[in-house]
Amino acid sequence: MKKAILTGYLLLFFKFNLTINDMGYIYLLTNIFGSSILFLEFKKTEKNTFTHFTLGYLLLNVFLFILSMLDFNLMSLGMTNSFSFAASLFILFLLFYNFLYPLFSFSYIVGNIIRESPHFSRVTTLTKIALFFATLSLVSFFVSPAFASLSILAVIIMEISLIPLLTHGFQQQYKEEQKLR
Repeated sequence: MKKAILTGYLLLFFKFNLTINDMGYIYLLTNIFGSSILFLEFKKTEKNTFTHFTLGYLLLNVFLFILSMLDFNLMSLGMTNSFSFAASLFILFLLFYNFLYPLFSFSYIVGNIIRESPHFSRVTTLTKIALFFATLSLVSFFVSPAFASLSILAVIIMEISLIPLLTHGFQQQYKEEQKLR
């Protein structure tokens, strides 16, 4: 189960574009596949509170993929009336949610794993730093898009650096489980 969850998160963290307004096909498809894997794995464990949020995240990415297929661009939405302004704010909120949810749920899931194993202490530190940079990128998006891109780059670096730590932690945990048998 843990390999499938790790694969799902790796697909969610797969990102080429350094903007929050990322509606590229590859990014959205990896989000759809990753959230599908996570939803199926979370559904197996009845106590997981992220099952409904992951389903919502999956539907959000399908919705954004459909908008992308229809060649919708947030920047092309005219601000001529209050409805179009509200619609653009809503879509911008969805894009923020699309960017921030994987990190938030990942930090929660890893936090539960860490309670079981001492091998993941660096993972929590890097996840907290990545959440800080993700929040910083969302705040700076309105002030300085260039700084927001740098913050997103820092988040991507943190996500990439989590991979060997998680792999090593899972290997250590597996070895300990094998010794107990």
